[in-house]
Amino acid sequence: MSRPMWRLRHPCAPSNPHARGARNVSHRKLSSHPDPHGQGSGLWLRTCAGAAGELDPRTAAAGDVQHRAAGARPAANGSFAVAGLVSGAYAISGAVSAPVLGGLVDRQGQTRVLIWGAALTAVSLLLDGLLPARTPAFALIALGAATGLSTPPLAACARALLPGLVADPARLRALFALESTALELTFILGPPMALGLGALTSTGAALTISGLLLLVGTLAFAAHPV
Repeated sequence: MSRPMWRLRHPCAPSNPHARGARNVSHRKLSSHPDPHGQGSGLWLRTCAGAAGELDPRTAAAGDVQHRAAGARPAANGSFAVAGLVSGAYAISGAVSAPVLGGLVDRQGQTRVLIWGAALTAVSLLLDGLLPARTPAFALIALGAATGLSTPPLAACARALLPGLVADPARLRALFALESTALELTFILGPPMALGLGALTSTGAALTISGLLLLVGTLAFAAHPV
C-alpha cells in the first residue's frame, strides 16, 4: 500500500542523516562538477535564459500601465481606469490559461508549447505598442486578455526540469535556491526596467522590447532540452 501523497518526501529532501550536512553547497559548485546526466554545462545557460524570459510578464504589466496612463491613447485620456482594466484582463486570463498550458505541456512536451506561446505573446505585445491612438478600450482589453492567455509557463517548465539535471540532493537543493532567486529578481527588476525603457524611448517601444525579450529568452531555453 502506497503512502498518502501528503507524506511523500520532497525530491530534494535528503534520504539519510549524513546528507543533511551538505545543505550549504555553493551555487558556484553547480557548474564546477559534472553531473551523471551530463547537463552541468547547460545549468547556467538555462537559468539565465529562463530568467530573461520571465522578465517579460513583469515588464509587460508595468509597461502596459505606463502606456495607457501616459496618454498614449488620446481616446482614453491617459486613463488609469483603462490601464487597470487591460492589466487586469492580462492577469486574469493568464491565471485561467496556466492549467490549460500545463496540460498541453504534459501532452505535447515543453518545446512546442513554449515556442508557440512566446511567439504569440511577442506578437500581441508588438501589436499593443503599434495600435492607432483611437483604438477603442474594449479592443485594448481584448488584446490584453489574449496576451495573458498565450504567455508561456516558462518558470514552471524550468523548475520541472531541475531534478533531471542534477542527481545529487545537495546540489539539487542549491539549484532550486538559485532558480528561485533568479525568478524573484525578475519581480524586482522587471517593473523599473519597463518604466525606464518607456522614459528613455517610448512606452510602445518598451512593450515591443518586452515581447522580444520573452521570445529570445524562451528560444534560448528551448534550444537546450533535457
